Amino acid sequence: MDGTTGTGTPRARALGAALRKAREDAGLGLREFARKMNIPHANLVRWEAGTRAPKPEDVATVLATLNIDGAERHRLLELAHDASAPNWYGVGISDKLAALLEFERTARRVVIVSPLLVPGLLQTSDYTRAIMTGAKVPINAIETRVAVRMGRQKALTRRDPLQCQAIIGEQALRHGFAGREDHIDQLRNIIWLAELPNVEIRVLTLDAPWTPAVEGSFILFEFAEAGPIVHLEHHRASGFVHDQQEVRTFFEAATTILEATLSEMESIAFIDELATEMEGQAP
Repeated sequence: MDGTTGTGTPRARALGAALRKAREDAGLGLREFARKMNIPHANLVRWEAGTRAPKPEDVATVLATLNIDGAERHRLLELAHDASAPNWYGVGISDKLAALLEFERTARRVVIVSPLLVPGLLQTSDYTRAIMTGAKVPINAIETRVAVRMGRQKALTRRDPLQCQAIIGEQALRHGFAGREDHIDQLRNIIWLAELPNVEIRVLTLDAPWTPAVEGSFILFEFAEAGPIVHLEHHRASGFVHDQQEVRTFFEAATTILEATLSEMESIAFIDELATEMEGQAP
């Protein structure tokens, strides 16, 4: 049982995170579970890290050993069957949200290009709640989703924090769908986060020249020991790009966009001026 498939693909990493959680939920340590499975400890380490994906038959054995069946077994076997695919597109958010959380947990650096919305890692709970309400998320699911998004932000303040460069469009900073007070709080929150040594904020103004940002948002994840991944998100659909030639085009796009932004100091001054302007307006 040493066969493996995809190397560091988005599905392989999502599968690895799910297998690690299942093992931990069962109260089993890595070495203990490897002995139980009669496989080398190193194999299990690679599987859970997503640097290598186990074959579907190996996953089936893991799930049987952990007594996992039903819908969860079907979901993980589907991930295993497609683990070698370099890119991952489609409708549905549960698996991809789990993958996104794993990438934010394990990434060394992230570059976010967000022309129309404040990036999730920088959002306040009220701003997130306004997004969920506007998107007509079921009322009984909103608070759970808000809590998950707020939990993601711990990546910026953990002991070994995620290095974050966020490029935010002026339109995102001006769009007041969250309401005046909540919008001001959101702008002030960005300024506060920019004081962290691992967070860099850059503003792309409306009078900037054409850049690939007009084609939509994307997130670049860089890892210490694995290839980079791009995350794309649109209305009720998302995807991950791992094909390195395609990923390279996103790095080039990010560089072009960055060249058109305000400097760090200018960006924070711009956001501060906008917040102050809004504070001075009549309610």
